[in-house]
Amino acid sequence: MIRNRKRLKMIGIIMGTVILLLLIAGSVFYYTTPDFGGKISDEQKRTFEKLSNYKDGIFINQIETTMDMSFTNMVDVLYDVVKGNPERSPKSPQPVEKIDSADVANSNGEVTRLTWFGHSAFLLEIDGKKLLLDPMLTDRPSPVSFMGPE
Repeated sequence: MIRNRKRLKMIGIIMGTVILLLLIAGSVFYYTTPDFGGKISDEQKRTFEKLSNYKDGIFINQIETTMDMSFTNMVDVLYDVVKGNPERSPKSPQPVEKIDSADVANSNGEVTRLTWFGHSAFLLEIDGKKLLLDPMLTDRPSPVSFMGPE
């Protein structure tokens, strides 16, 4: 009986230590990585200060946005997720235009157009030049360069 208590106490200490280390590592990562709120450079700050929606060191939403995260609001959101909310889907089918790969490849560039390939991949055609825009065309599809699959 005493041996079981010691074993449970040791497991509790190990689990607590692991959780504490994860919290510390997560906090350090969050506060030091610019993508997640780390310090911005002076040049970035000067650029931001020129923007119309940047006031007193913070960005202001350009359209009215409620930030109510009360318990009641969270219950309503969870209810909508579980039950389904008809307001979350378009009222009518969205138009989809079939594209021919030969048409994309042989475009003469007279028209500016944007072709969406799915997810986050786009082909932008301007003045006879084609730009493939896809954030996944990196070594790692991740917000940070050292994490995620290669």
